[in-house]
Amino acid sequence: MLQISLYLDTRYETKRGYPVKLTIYGTKEKKQRQISFGCYQKSKELKLTSELGRFMQDFQDRVDFCNEHGRSLDESVGIIRDGYGGNKDLELLVLEKRVKELKSEKFVDFEEFAREFIEERKSQGYSVRHFSDAIAQLKNFLGDERLNINDVTYEFLNRYVIYKKKLTTGTGAGIHTTLRSLRTIYKEAQRRDSMEIKKDNPFLGIMKSIPSSTPEIEYWKKEDIKKLLNFQPKQSTSNASKENMQKIIEVFLFQFSIGGHDLADVANFRWKNVKDSRLVFRRFKNRNKPSKGELVDVMLSPFALAVIEKYGDKDSERIFTFLSDPSTPKYTKQNQYIARTLARVSDSLGIPKIRTKTPRYLFRTYAGELFINDLVIMSIQGHKSTSVTHLYQKTMPNDIQDAEHQKVLDLIF
Repeated sequence: MLQISLYLDTRYETKRGYPVKLTIYGTKEKKQRQISFGCYQKSKELKLTSELGRFMQDFQDRVDFCNEHGRSLDESVGIIRDGYGGNKDLELLVLEKRVKELKSEKFVDFEEFAREFIEERKSQGYSVRHFSDAIAQLKNFLGDERLNINDVTYEFLNRYVIYKKKLTTGTGAGIHTTLRSLRTIYKEAQRRDSMEIKKDNPFLGIMKSIPSSTPEIEYWKKEDIKKLLNFQPKQSTSNASKENMQKIIEVFLFQFSIGGHDLADVANFRWKNVKDSRLVFRRFKNRNKPSKGELVDVMLSPFALAVIEKYGDKDSERIFTFLSDPSTPKYTKQNQYIARTLARVSDSLGIPKIRTKTPRYLFRTYAGELFINDLVIMSIQGHKSTSVTHLYQKTMPNDIQDAEHQKVLDLIF
């Protein structure tokens, strides 16, 4: 490590005055060197003039360079005195450092770019909910402060993670989701060369610092789920609430009956997806993938057909119009309301709390307990196997799939 200071040599006086020298001290070598740089003063006490200030700024920049690149005291004396001129390798290093500094100084507002990115995604028909949520989370963390994209560092992200951990409990899934969305926005900005974003990955390793423990999942006995078929609300419940609760329960059981598919899929079903007492569709969650995900082709049981007949809106393209379009913010709020209703139903029946995602878990669990082949379950639930051997597997015949599907339904209906 090199340190510098000014020294006025009053041992002898020239016609121009006393020479001002620069002292360079190497803490590693525990030695020092003095160099003259053509500056003099008449007084015997050193005065820090504007000229000396400019010299010291240049010297300090060169010292920083030498320290950064591990130069020894002897190697550094010439660089500090003469600068980098004549040494192309040194000049290149200095220029690269300056370019890096200039990029970090350029202010590109993270939120402003994120809003542009979100609008672009909207125009392409992609979902933007996670990105909007991530920006809202970031604003809560920053307050009124504006964030330069080039100031997104590992340290900054780590501060955000610590901040969120203090406010939330659980597995950290929400933090992961926010960080993934922010990373997507950051990398998109990097791809746009005109924005001059630093080429690094501050997200590298940050997600590993968040415990990804899986909460213990409750087990629902078949008798617990069968209770839903004969649910009777409290007498004090209004008729409107009774009707609504019954509708939500039947939709929950409908999800289970078609293989445990998400409520978003149910809300997104079109009449064109119903073909000869079968439901043929691609999962809503895969809508942004180039392939749109696996094609799901499942049977519609008598119960499922009855629900469609009872609640289906034949005057609309979507089947269940009482459910909001899953691509809209309104659906998110409705989903939360349905979750609260299911929680009240669970409490009333004295069973573990059911959620809108529970049908998927139930179907997979019960199918596994029946020793149904994984390939059949994956076909019903719209999962694609990554196993090489399954690449040679012919498409599952409907009669075989339906027979296994019915085995699961027979446990409840």
